[in-house]
Parts: sequence; C-alpha cells; structure tokens
Amino acid sequence: MSNIVDELKGMGMGRNVARLIAVATGAQDPPRHSRLGAFKAVLGHAHGTVGHGAARAIAGIYILMGDAADDNIGDFFHSDEVQALLDESACGPASLKLAQLEHNYWGRQHSIGGFLGTRINPTVRQATMCGLGQL
Repeated sequence: MSNIVDELKGMGMGRNVARLIAVATGAQDPPRHSRLGAFKAVLGHAHGTVGHGAARAIAGIYILMGDAADDNIGDFFHSDEVQALLDESACGPASLKLAQLEHNYWGRQHSIGGFLGTRINPTVRQATMCGLGQL
C-alpha cells in the first residue's frame, strides 16, 4: 500500500491526489459509496493482482474527475462478488470478469457516469487492469 502512496506523492499535491493519499494512509475514511470508497475497497492487494490494477485505475479516474459522475461506484467495489476477484491475477480471467461486471454496472446507470463508463468496453478495461497491475 505504501507503494501507491509513494507514486501519488510523486504526482504533486493537488487536492484530489491529497485525498487519495489520505485514504491510502488511513487518515481519511471516505463514504463507502463514493469513488474514494471504491479506491479504499481495492487497496492493499499484491503487485500483479486485479486489486493492484484496480487501485491504480480508480486513482487515475479520481485525479481527473474527483467525485463527479461516480454513481455510487464504491458500493460496487465493496460487493462480495468484486472482492472475491481482487487477489487474482491482473492478467487472468478474474480481470476480464471484473471488467465485464463493471461495464454492466455502468450500463445500468442512466446518467453521464453510465454514459462515460460504457464507453470503455470490457476488453479495454481488462487490458488496462493487466497493465496497471504490473506496475
């Protein structure tokens, strides 16, 4: 977990980066349903895992968008179904499963978040998670 904190500190201290660091270090406990809640839900997983890749992906989205259009994505990442995938290989079937689940989640949202979330298909999501999971 300190690795992601070190990576974030290297990005400067914008407001969204500072909030991610506060969550990663336990200094802030975000609302479970929020995008920061999603970030907290995937922290602490080993290098090369779905959780490791997801933490980096969510951090990047949070840096760009903050809480805008989050559509309670934290609840999705806290779900038992998602949590069961986080220790699996970032480049294996579990990452494709998470990509499909998340794409379906966004498809059920009738909002700008749903529109944006469905622009990234599961194959691209899986490739992104695989790459980020290896960092």
